Amino acid sequence: MTYMKTIFVALILVAFSPGLFGQAPPTTNPVPSSITPGAQKPAPDMLDHWRRATISLGQVIQDGQISRFVTQGSGVLVALDAHRACVLTAKHMVVNPSTGLATSRLWMRFPAFDGESENPIELTLYDPQGRNVWVTSAEAGDLAILPLPQQAWTRSNLHGVGIKDFADPVTDVFQGAAVVVLGYPQIVGEAYLSSPIARNGIIAWVDPTHPADNPFLVDANLYNGNSGGPVFRVRNGMDRYGNINLGGGLALVGIVSQGLLQNAPIVSADGIVYHQNPITGTQNQEVAIVANVGGIGIIERE
Repeated sequence: MTYMKTIFVALILVAFSPGLFGQAPPTTNPVPSSITPGAQKPAPDMLDHWRRATISLGQVIQDGQISRFVTQGSGVLVALDAHRACVLTAKHMVVNPSTGLATSRLWMRFPAFDGESENPIELTLYDPQGRNVWVTSAEAGDLAILPLPQQAWTRSNLHGVGIKDFADPVTDVFQGAAVVVLGYPQIVGEAYLSSPIARNGIIAWVDPTHPADNPFLVDANLYNGNSGGPVFRVRNGMDRYGNINLGGGLALVGIVSQGLLQNAPIVSADGIVYHQNPITGTQNQEVAIVANVGGIGIIERE
């Protein structure tokens, strides 16, 4: 088992511990809907199964007399088996990395297929005592696992990425590897976010010293809203050893951690600009939050 798989599975097994979340409601009748860990039948196109497993995350706001969903990020359903599942996303969807403050409320919305309801479903983030029910760890960087709401199990066609669909960092993560990113970039407008947007790209950089242990970069034009969305390795075409593969399918290689915005140092004619903290007296470099015009995204695998 690879390092990436070990961390992913460890987090997911914690999420599925007795008394926690992610299990279909018990019933004496056949389960009306079960999650599909891997494609069990031929799909209309190669992305159908993975597209159905990719959800949008956001807020429900009041617009006059109308409540409407506003997209903030993305996530993907992960299934341990046919009756246990969770939402995998970026940790900064539930905790502001700048302030450390946790998100008070968050909704998920399924992509619009098969005429089923597009109404957003509120995620459970805290138990009655106010404790987090989402799971993360120091080793997982910007990854988080959230409970899959019981309401989601009422869907007739529920899809999720299975454990066997996780990529191998040795054979799948290498510079130049083809990837496809699914998510809900806000730049296109809410009218187009009824289902995930697909962007093709390549793995642009991996850590040369510890490629299996650290985040990597993809060149795929990622934007606000892609955060938390899945990145799949396209196993068709050239592999890392120069061999040609056909019909290799897709494998989950990571989750988008950062995309459109980045910190850029402010430089004047006299050099780098600093400011002094009035409390501590320390000098800090001034930065500006700017658009990532290079289209490079940081991907978490751990």
